[in-house]
Amino acid sequence: MAVILGVAIVLASAVAAIAAPAAVDLGTLGGTSAYATAVNGSGLVVGDSQIAGDAGYHSFVWTPAGGMVDLGTLGGTHSFAYAGGVSSTGQVVGFSRLAGDTSDQRREPHQQLGNAEDERH
Repeated sequence: MAVILGVAIVLASAVAAIAAPAAVDLGTLGGTSAYATAVNGSGLVVGDSQIAGDAGYHSFVWTPAGGMVDLGTLGGTHSFAYAGGVSSTGQVVGFSRLAGDTSDQRREPHQQLGNAEDERH
């Protein structure tokens, strides 16, 4: 009986030590809304946020240490970007749209869109 009681106490202590998941406010890129689309095992979060004045959506990457970082778009009128996933190594996958064009994009960790290193597929 003492062994069973000892096991029950150990199990109760182990369950109490597991913290319940908590919601974290990721913020926005200046607009009124943002949403997360993916998170990897390291806690790197990607998603999309409205920018200031709700003028459009930009993709973002978020870390506890660095907060939300704007990944930008490919530019142009009515352009937007969508981050759909993040790998275990921090590569962000998604797309960006220019007026009348859709290009798939692969980003290295924290690499912004629209620079000379773009890889269009």
